[in-house]
Amino acid sequence: MRRTLLGLLVAATAITLATYAWRGVYARYIADDYCTAAILASRGFWSSQGYWYRAWSGRFAFTFAIGIAEQFGPRAAMILPLLAISAWTAIAARSAKWAAALAIVYATIDGAPDIFGSLIWQTGMMAYVIPLILTSAWCAAYISRQPEQISWLDAVIPFVAAGFSELFAICAIAFFTLAALFTRGRVQRPLLVASAASLLTLIIEAAAPGNAIRRANFAPLAPPLSVISATLWNSALFLGDEVAHSAIPLAVVFFGSAFFAPMPSRRLIGFACALILASTAAAQFITQATLSAPPPARSLIVPHFFIVLAVAILGAAAGPRIPRRALAFALVAAIAGGPLVSAYRNVRIVSSERAFAQEWDALDAALRRGPRTPRVVSAPETVGGLFFITSDERHWANRCVADYYRLPSIRSAASR
Repeated sequence: MRRTLLGLLVAATAITLATYAWRGVYARYIADDYCTAAILASRGFWSSQGYWYRAWSGRFAFTFAIGIAEQFGPRAAMILPLLAISAWTAIAARSAKWAAALAIVYATIDGAPDIFGSLIWQTGMMAYVIPLILTSAWCAAYISRQPEQISWLDAVIPFVAAGFSELFAICAIAFFTLAALFTRGRVQRPLLVASAASLLTLIIEAAAPGNAIRRANFAPLAPPLSVISATLWNSALFLGDEVAHSAIPLAVVFFGSAFFAPMPSRRLIGFACALILASTAAAQFITQATLSAPPPARSLIVPHFFIVLAVAILGAAAGPRIPRRALAFALVAAIAGGPLVSAYRNVRIVSSERAFAQEWDALDAALRRGPRTPRVVSAPETVGGLFFITSDERHWANRCVADYYRLPSIRSAASR
């Protein structure tokens, strides 16, 4: 029975992840992709690093990574989802509890609040998925070695991962700090080093001069009580959405961990429950406190990832207490209602994303070979909830597209 269930879980999750990689083939530049690519083209790689730190955000690791990706042009966006999924899956496969780890990768992607913005869109994937992959690599390395030993990886990986977004940085601090609090003795040391490294990154990000410029695009800072109230309210809404939207992927993780990675420990239950609450509240708090707004849906894959980890821990802790036959039945039901249904849904979505890619390719070719004059084009105003080319040539997305193609201006003939 174990071998059959293992094969079913691996096959179902692999098929689903493959369909997400297939969707990624039709990814193209949208919104912020044009902004960063235009600055890279006009200023060069190293100058663009300083520009973004001074003019917008302190996310130095993200700026560095996006600069490397955009050196290869827009076609890099097509392969980044495949590379991300492949790397994440390879890390899971090297884990001692690799079946449960693979389920975590699947559930993080499939249950994300905004899959397109978090995985398919280049900017979203670089900002929010890459640090999750790095953290998974750290966890796999930590579990596989003597946990009381401190490695240079304990400082470097958390430091770099936190540099992709402030929201991830504060969630990582919560994760590593809680993990240290729920362990004892010398095994705490690598966790404390990782927490300190993440905190150092957050300080560097907070010190960026560009934060003031970015801040000016949002509402005035709210009073502390309003921030706390909004944090609690939005945290409750997010957890409710997790139950409603991600129930089946979370069930796959819970029962998969219970069956393939049983680990009875009351201490783990306490850590998992604290992690759910802390990561959710941290993600909501940092955007409310700094931008007076809830986090964008694409960024919520970060607290979702930590919730998936917590559910996996809860499943592992519950595994020895659940009869094996009941576990097997529940896992089969979750797989049938989750990965396979998602794979079918992705196959149906591909046709519309392929159509946009073909339209984008034709428009890109026309803009590259056409005159450097104001252009009026036929294009959708939004794609996947992200701005593309609007009917207002002064819109920030239009300006980024125009700068990228070195045009005086561009606008859509009609919004659609």
